[in-house]
This record gives sequence, structure tokens and C-alpha cells, in this order.
Amino acid sequence: MRHSYKSAEQWVRLHLEPAFGAMKAAKLETKHIESFIDQKQSAGYENASINRYLAALRRAYSLGTEALPPLVYNTPKISKLEEDNVREGFLEHYQYLALRDQLPDHQRLALVIGYHFGMRRGEILKLRWDQVDWDANLIRLEKKQTKGKKARVAPLYGELRAWFEMGYATRDQDCICLLSRGEGNRLAI
Repeated sequence: MRHSYKSAEQWVRLHLEPAFGAMKAAKLETKHIESFIDQKQSAGYENASINRYLAALRRAYSLGTEALPPLVYNTPKISKLEEDNVREGFLEHYQYLALRDQLPDHQRLALVIGYHFGMRRGEILKLRWDQVDWDANLIRLEKKQTKGKKARVAPLYGELRAWFEMGYATRDQDCICLLSRGEGNRLAI
């Protein structure tokens, strides 16, 4: 929730306020919104980004009409733009093996985890050795570690167990995936 609030606050401050800040809410018309969309598209913004800005504007009008007494009585039409942001670029198994073999030792386990579990980068970086249940062959993810805020388990299967055992044997911190050497607090995956 906090992340969403911060994002919305930035969208308003950086995009909506400069475009509409001097205008009263009751005076905003669809033509102004269409002009805003054209300006953003001309500036190279993706439709997905523009949709996030428009969602914040839509929410502001929604809150304004729901207030008692209402702060606005009419909401301009705020259409959603079509988005084409389908994820692409999955690795075939032979590509995964080639990439894994080219990575520095301290980054291989992160790739193995990401490839086999489909975990997000943030989830991988938050994994700790005390979450590995060696007897049950599981990793237990806490709800605060997952994007969906739901605890879950990930099975250690196939080559994963061997990779985890190698990582455990050479561990020098509580986190499973070592941070990049010489790059501060960043892991390049």
C-alpha cells in the first residue's frame, strides 16, 4: 500500500499537477485529458505509464464525488489506453545453461532460483538460509517477502538441492544469494 501511495504521489506531482494544477476540477474536460495524453505520447511515454497517471486522476475524481458534501459533481471521461506490455524473453533450457555457466560463482544460485521458481528479483534477494527446510526439501517464503503478500513454499527438486547445498557450504551471510562483489548493495541478474 505504501509503495502505491508513493507512486501515485509522484504521478500527481510530476505529471498531473503541472498539466492540470492551475485548473479547477469542475473545469477539467475530456479535451484537456486528450491533450495531456497526446503530450505524453509525443514525449515518448508508454501507454502503460500514461494509464497509471490517468488512474490517479480517475481516483481523485472518484474520491471527490464520494465525499460528503461532494467536492465535484461531474467527472470527465477518462479513457484507458490500450497497453502492449506482454512479457517476453523467456530462456530456453539450453540458453539458461549457457548463461548460468557464464555467470560469476556468486550470481549463479540467483539465476538457478529465478529460472526454476520464477521468483521476482526482490523475492530472491530476501531469501535467507533459515527459510530452507532441508528435511522437507522446501523453502518457506514469508508473506512480507512476496509481491502478493501471501506466504508460500517452493520445493527443492532436481538440481536445485545440489545448488542450494553448494551455496550453503560457501555461505558467508544470512541471505541465500550473495550480493554482487564490488557493487555495493546490488545484485546484477
